[in-house]
Amino acid sequence: MFDSNPLTDNSNIFLAKLDRAGQLVWAQRFGGAGEDRGRAVAVDNEGNVIITGHFSQTIDLGSGPLTSRAENDILLAKFDGSGTVLWARQFGRDQFQTAADVACGDDGSIHGLVESLHMRWQRGEFTDGRYSDLIVRNLSSGANAIWAMNGTTPSGVTYALPTVSPGGCNWYIGATGDFNFDGSQDIVWHGPGCNAESIWFMNGTSYSFSGGSMPAVGPAWRMIGSGDFNHDLRPDIVWANDATSQLSIWYMNGGSFITDHVVQLPAGFTGAAVLRGAYLDYYDSVLARNPTTGENRLYNWGGSAYPVAQDPPFYIAMPAVGGTAWWPIGGGHYGDPTNFGLYNLDVLWASTNLTSIWTYTGGSSTGETFETNHVVSTPSPLVIAGPR
Repeated sequence: MFDSNPLTDNSNIFLAKLDRAGQLVWAQRFGGAGEDRGRAVAVDNEGNVIITGHFSQTIDLGSGPLTSRAENDILLAKFDGSGTVLWARQFGRDQFQTAADVACGDDGSIHGLVESLHMRWQRGEFTDGRYSDLIVRNLSSGANAIWAMNGTTPSGVTYALPTVSPGGCNWYIGATGDFNFDGSQDIVWHGPGCNAESIWFMNGTSYSFSGGSMPAVGPAWRMIGSGDFNHDLRPDIVWANDATSQLSIWYMNGGSFITDHVVQLPAGFTGAAVLRGAYLDYYDSVLARNPTTGENRLYNWGGSAYPVAQDPPFYIAMPAVGGTAWWPIGGGHYGDPTNFGLYNLDVLWASTNLTSIWTYTGGSSTGETFETNHVVSTPSPLVIAGPR
């Protein structure tokens, strides 16, 4: 133990220097009210110490307070050999990001490895704006487009995507996420009629190329979204089987399938959508629905590295929605842009030619506070196909 002071939150940054005999020379601890994590440390030729990691809310390493612009900002700081801070810098945008490693060059330059969590926390922001966007699909012609959103209202700006005829494959959009780690949301298609999947790798709002290496899936399984469930900072794909009340989580390495993990839900429930981060805590969740009773549950595995193969250990109840006319398809940020805190994530519900956006405000680790719902009309034969 470095000192007897209480921790300020669930994670602080610790920095210590020991001599060659392993005796403590000095130690520093930093932390505010948010999550603060040190990820890497390096020493330059002059004996100065450089640390990197991330922080949320406000932190002061001794050179003045830094306040995060996003849910988490990258932290980079330099200390002299006695542990006195020389400077501290932050880097970030309106998303969650961190730095994984740091190194010093012979000339004193500093090199960092950014491990962007933009994939994990990005919720359909194809236009790089403050709000999530919507993917619209024409079920008759197969035309697809991105609607740039201004909160819960379409901005009127539309970005055309390649046409995908449903054909015998019955192609539909099953997931979105940054599968090649370039900061852009990609789109995953599933064709149950031909047991095929394909990933559209995107450059912002523009299609770049198709790819992916994934196994065939039987007709009983529906793709319901993507999220990071093994905490490797890469999107995984989630499938639901209505008949067996099971989930199958495909752990992915970019666009390539690694292995799967099956989770049993309670009888009568089926997986409906994936909510990526920030609803309950830092971890992604599955929204399960009982179409008979209208009951909705948000299942969350918390800090478990892998979901257990049994009923998920924790869930919160969400408002019930009777019948099958409305179905959840995903989540995003459509509400107040000044209130993009750790826990507020809005939920998309789709019906025939209508989309209802449930906006939430505030919240805590036990769930959010429901605000209201906003209905967006989609003229026939258009449907909202994502984000998922």
